[in-house]
Amino acid sequence: MGTNGVVDKCSSAYGAGEWAGIGLGLAFGGAHLGRNALNQIGRRGNLGKGISRLFYDNRTWNSVRSTWSNAAGGLQSAGQSLHHTLIAQRAGLAQGIQNAGFNYLPLTASFNSWMNGSTAARIAVEQGLKVTVLGIYASPITAALNGNGDGCDCAR
Repeated sequence: MGTNGVVDKCSSAYGAGEWAGIGLGLAFGGAHLGRNALNQIGRRGNLGKGISRLFYDNRTWNSVRSTWSNAAGGLQSAGQSLHHTLIAQRAGLAQGIQNAGFNYLPLTASFNSWMNGSTAARIAVEQGLKVTVLGIYASPITAALNGNGDGCDCAR
């Protein structure tokens, strides 16, 4: 579109916006993973086990969902269900990876059910959700790869 020429990557507003985005990514990602770690262990258990289950949980999906729901005060009664966000439950990968805490997000039950269809619109929405979650998780990595963190290559 030819509009990038008007963007001043060295301006304080541009730098502040980038750092705000990184901060929000860290906050949302941390809150999401922290909640999942706590709910992975249920009402009883140790936090170390919950943190390890963020990365690998070899329990069956029914066991994971039940523990998570009980810890969260009952997902079904709140009209929610868990959705495998990054790796689909039907992907056929190792159960421990698919059921790991990083891989699911509580959604309204009706939205989750709708998204499990196979129409183009449903697939597009699900892929958009995956990209959004990956963007939140990856914002600190993107900033680190960006060098000085503000995208500015000019002399200060």
